[in-house]
Amino acid sequence: KVVHCGLSLGKYHYRPPKESVRRIFCAARLSAQKGHAFLIRAMKILVDQGHELELRLAGDGPMKDQLTTLASELGISERVRFLGFLTEDEVIRELQDSDLFVLPSFVEGLPVSAMEAMAIGVPVIATNIAGTSELVEDGRTGLLVRPSDAQALAVAVVRMIEDYDFRLRAAELGRKKVIDEFDLEKECKELNTYLLESCDR
Repeated sequence: KVVHCGLSLGKYHYRPPKESVRRIFCAARLSAQKGHAFLIRAMKILVDQGHELELRLAGDGPMKDQLTTLASELGISERVRFLGFLTEDEVIRELQDSDLFVLPSFVEGLPVSAMEAMAIGVPVIATNIAGTSELVEDGRTGLLVRPSDAQALAVAVVRMIEDYDFRLRAAELGRKKVIDEFDLEKECKELNTYLLESCDR
């Protein structure tokens, strides 16, 4: 029996994606295992291709100085915004204004940040690791790419940019998946049922 962690969905109001993609958002601790360096390198590829994008990074951690330096060395400092630690409500506001959510982690359980994005209708690109694929279904509720591959991240972003119908469908199916499988109230009730069943044995 599986009971997922979940969200209190009343805080997450769905809105369909805009037709154009301008703002990419990532919410994750600035540590090596979260893979931000590859996302910044992907941004360099995208900028060189002529895409007008802004990357906004929420979170703090030991990699901040190195990541800031990397963005500067790649000549894209003006395209990468380090937001620092954000509260839950601030993350929700950022998601409401974002066009894509990208999570380039090497290590992840079941990423709540991606779950939040899907609940709001922000299409998700993530690395195909651990429990992430349980949430993000490649080609259906989002896109999955190989870890530590900046080129693959850039290709996935371009696909999202160029295929609005896919982004719209992924947003709708992502929201539905969170409602069906990651609703905190529903999952708590299911856990309670399983606990009561085990007591009766």
